[in-house]
Amino acid sequence: MRCRFLLTVGLAFTAMLRLEAQANNITTFLRVEKIPGLNFGLAFSETNDKGFIGTGQDDGTGGHGMCDLYVMKVDECGATQWYYRYGGPDEEGGKFVRQTSNGGYIIAGLARSWGAGNYDAWLVRLNPQGQLQWSRTFGTGNDDFGLATDETPDGGFLMGGFWGSPRTGFILKTNAAGTPLWQRNVGLSNAWVNYVEALPGGDIFIAGQYSGPYGGQDVFAARLNSLGNPIWTRSYGMAGNDGIDWDLAGKVTPNGDLIISATTSSMGQGNDLMLMRLAGATGVLQWARVMQGAGDDRSHFVNYTSNNLILQSGYTTTWGNGGADVLFNVYDASGNRLWSKTYGSNSLDKGWGIQETQDGGFLVSASTQ
Repeated sequence: MRCRFLLTVGLAFTAMLRLEAQANNITTFLRVEKIPGLNFGLAFSETNDKGFIGTGQDDGTGGHGMCDLYVMKVDECGATQWYYRYGGPDEEGGKFVRQTSNGGYIIAGLARSWGAGNYDAWLVRLNPQGQLQWSRTFGTGNDDFGLATDETPDGGFLMGGFWGSPRTGFILKTNAAGTPLWQRNVGLSNAWVNYVEALPGGDIFIAGQYSGPYGGQDVFAARLNSLGNPIWTRSYGMAGNDGIDWDLAGKVTPNGDLIISATTSSMGQGNDLMLMRLAGATGVLQWARVMQGAGDDRSHFVNYTSNNLILQSGYTTTWGNGGADVLFNVYDASGNRLWSKTYGSNSLDKGWGIQETQDGGFLVSASTQ
């Protein structure tokens, strides 16, 4: 049985691009590392030491079952510090990872070796060295996926994702030991919760996609209180599919607004990268931008810098060297695109995480096949 998980692309290498911050930026280093069996595109988040923590799925030899969750730590120069695999006799995988306040890591993903049956949403906590502290599954007996996670100010954890078919979006909270405290389902048709972020005061931002009124798929966002009850919920969309597949990501700005990066087909020429800014207090759309191309262009990640720049990464088949190339966009806080760069060969090269470095440059995590 071949592994079935989120994005089946058979990746063979990971890459790190180190860039200068100016519009005429140069690549100051490129590091490529082969990881046999890498079966799912890298989900990377920044770490306190300006490196990255990544997770995904590995079906190479030497694992526990058909597919394992992997977790990978790299430093600011892209050098691998450690790489571990976790799983049982069946299929497991990681979808999102963040560093926690104690220097450890929390991962949302899926597990099929344990739980209620079929795929269960899986929450995994690791110590700072990548060693397993605990893991918990949550499921309905259908195919249930954990897609996003974050730590709350009181030391607990959030996880968002979807239950079953038709999809029901959910968010749940656990305490520091992984014991569930509450669960809320999103009352929208075929919803996925792709993004979760806890605010310092205890409120929570979530965002995702659903079958909405504007087109085939629409984007939704909500602000919840610390008990998971909605403060506001809003929908955003155009005539086509907006918030396609697994591509939606979010980031809270220093002033409390919400940036959403997603993929849209509404412009009519294929898939395009979309960027939105919402007022954090009300969810009112401040601006939206679409980078329109003729090919398959997708967003994977978004971040915000210390000098108020918005960083968006993904891939493009419209521009670059052929195949799919890493695409890196830089916007100002008002949504003006300042510059874009592509990186890659004529094969499949895709951008995943983005991190500002200590000297004002950027580090982009990517994959190549």
